[in-house]
Amino acid sequence: MPTQLLKTRDLQTGYHSGARTVVTTQGPLELEVWPGQLVCLLGPNGAGKSTLLKTLAGLHAPLKGRVEASGAEIRSLSPNQRARQISMVLTDKISSHHLSVYSLVALGRYPYSGWMGGLDETDKKTIEWAIDAAGIRPFLDRKLFTLSDGESQKVMLARALAQDTPVLMLDEPTAHLDLPSRIRLMRLLHQLAHDTGKGVLLSTHELELALQVADEVWLLQNADSFHRGAPEDLVLSGAFEAAFAHEDIRFDKQTGTFAINHEDRQPVVLMGQGVTAYWTKRALQRDGFFVPEAVEDSVPAVEGGVPVVRVQEEGGRPYWMLERKGRQDQRLDSISQLLRVLSEEAS
Repeated sequence: MPTQLLKTRDLQTGYHSGARTVVTTQGPLELEVWPGQLVCLLGPNGAGKSTLLKTLAGLHAPLKGRVEASGAEIRSLSPNQRARQISMVLTDKISSHHLSVYSLVALGRYPYSGWMGGLDETDKKTIEWAIDAAGIRPFLDRKLFTLSDGESQKVMLARALAQDTPVLMLDEPTAHLDLPSRIRLMRLLHQLAHDTGKGVLLSTHELELALQVADEVWLLQNADSFHRGAPEDLVLSGAFEAAFAHEDIRFDKQTGTFAINHEDRQPVVLMGQGVTAYWTKRALQRDGFFVPEAVEDSVPAVEGGVPVVRVQEEGGRPYWMLERKGRQDQRLDSISQLLRVLSEEAS
C-alpha cells in the first residue's frame, strides 16, 4: 500500500514582516502528495501560492502545524537530507551565468556526490536521463548567460530531475515558455509522475492545462478559502468560478475556459451541433454577441427580431444560413463573413 510522500498536519502558512504576521493560509491544512500524483496549485496573484510551496519544501517555517516528507518532519532534516527528499524549481534567475548547461544539471547530483563532486556511473546515467527528459540536449554545451528565459527554465527542470527526489516542486514552471513548450512541459510532468512514481507539485496560472493533466488541484483563493479535489469536482462545485470571479471575465463550466463578458450584447440564436457550431459560438461570443443556450425552435426568435444562424454542410464543407425578420435568408461561406454581416447590421 503506497504511503504519502509529503503530508501536512494542522498547517497554517505565512510570514513575518517586522512586528506584523501575515497569514497566507489560515488552515488548518491537511494535505498529501502521493506517489505517481501530479498536483497543480492554482490561485490569483498574491494569494500565497509561493509561500505555501516554500513552506512545504522546508524553506519557510510554518506559522503553525508541521510538514512531513517520507515520515520525517521537514524542518528537522539537514539541508542534505532535505535535498534527497524534495527538489524545487523556482522562478529566480540563475546567478552562475558562466557555468555550462551540463555543469548546472550535474549540480543536481550534489546531495549524493558529496563536497568533492565526483560522479559515478549512476550519477552520469541519471544526468543523461534528466537531459533527455527536459529536452535540453541541443544546447548542452552552451553557457548559461547565452540562454533565453525559456531555455533557462528547461535547464533548471533538468537539474531538479537529476536530483532524483521522491517529490518535485515547481513554482510557475511555464512562466517563460511559449504555448507549445508549455503544453509539452505539462505533459512531461504528468508522464513523469505516472511513469516514475514521483509526486509532482507545481503552482501555475495555466488553469486550462491543469484541468487536462492534474490528478488533484489545490485552489488557493485567499487566506480563508482553500479547496482541494479532482479538477472536475472543483469545476462542478463552482469553486473555480468563485476564485476567478471578475466583472469582465467568467469561467465557463461547459468548456473549462475563461470567457470575456460583454455588456449589452445583442442576442443571436445558433442552430447546429458539432465542431463547426462550437467554433461559431466562440466567434460570436468573442465579437460581442450573446448566444442563448438550448434553443429548440428558431421561429419565435426570428419573429421577435433576433437573428438566427443555422450551421449547415454541403459536400463536406460547412456554410451558414442567416435568418432575420423581414429579410431573405442569406448564405455565408465563412465565419468571418457571418461576423461582418451581423456587425454591420448591429451598428
